[in-house]
Amino acid sequence: MMSAQRRGSGSLYSVDAAGVAVCVLLTVLAYFGAVHPHTVAATERIAREAELATHITGARKLATSESSMSRRLEALRQTLSDDALPLDDTAKLNRRLARMGDLATECGLTIDEIRVGDAEARSHYQTVPLELKGRADFQAAVTFLNRLHDTAPDIGVWSFNLSGNPREPESPTTCAFNLTWYAAPEDRP
Repeated sequence: MMSAQRRGSGSLYSVDAAGVAVCVLLTVLAYFGAVHPHTVAATERIAREAELATHITGARKLATSESSMSRRLEALRQTLSDDALPLDDTAKLNRRLARMGDLATECGLTIDEIRVGDAEARSHYQTVPLELKGRADFQAAVTFLNRLHDTAPDIGVWSFNLSGNPREPESPTTCAFNLTWYAAPEDRP
């Protein structure tokens, strides 16, 4: 009888071992078949949610920045239109030159020559190069430039040259002014 009991308990150990092995195998299969994929998916979902939150924050910042820039652009456009300098047509060139000649005479500058270059079209205006040569003392030339700026803000000074003879301080200084007149575009309504 003892041997039957031993055999029976030995076979119980093998059944128990087989049952434990089946349980471990089922647990491993359940883990890798259900738990592990769910854990990986949950981790990926959390990473995607964090990335989405980062993108949403960035999009909000960009929207705020875009809104701010739009307001600034509109304010700049309004400032430009409010401060726009009215430009004369190039057809008024002779009148413009006569006013410049009168101003030069008022300031004590003697004009010897005025050269007008060809107008160049730009997107919102035309430029007309003007070269003015004459004689004046230094103070008269500076006064002319200052008053030209005040009375004709649509004329820019590109360069000027004053030269005199130091051996003859009483002789007038020769002067040359390279100017640009900003005129209205040709196709202006």
